[in-house]
Amino acid sequence: MNAAQIEELFTRARKHQFTNDLSEAVQCYRRLIEMAPDHIDALCQLGIIFLKLERAADAEEYLRRFLRLRPQSVDGLSNLGVALAQQGNYDEAIACFRKAADLRPRADAFNNLGNAYRDACLYDAAETSLRQALRLNPDHADALYNLGRTLSVLSAKSCDGVW
Repeated sequence: MNAAQIEELFTRARKHQFTNDLSEAVQCYRRLIEMAPDHIDALCQLGIIFLKLERAADAEEYLRRFLRLRPQSVDGLSNLGVALAQQGNYDEAIACFRKAADLRPRADAFNNLGNAYRDACLYDAAETSLRQALRLNPDHADALYNLGRTLSVLSAKSCDGVW
């Protein structure tokens, strides 16, 4: 397959992805990856589609392949963190979110990190990360909501369940 054919297949895959024909997009991306195993955009987009389809193990596979080629990709690290967290692998998800936040400190990264800490029952670390997200963006609705959920758990723990 020559470069023009690869580009045409990638364009078709993106069209299917944007029209939400995800099964056809998956087929196109997989065909493309068979022909060009290191096509970074196809690896990344296939990982994202599998996240959307709630197929976290499949997403993890393609996102890891993508990150072998682009280890400093903040979005790739964040997406891999989501896939890992969905599978209950919180330690590795936290490591991905931490690296993403270190590379590009932004509210979304700290919100993701806070969620992973909370899911791992590390509530103090979750609170710290979520407060950092809000320092970076005081209007970050998800971080506000997630901080409220985390503080609710911390409050209940400090009351030993007595209200």
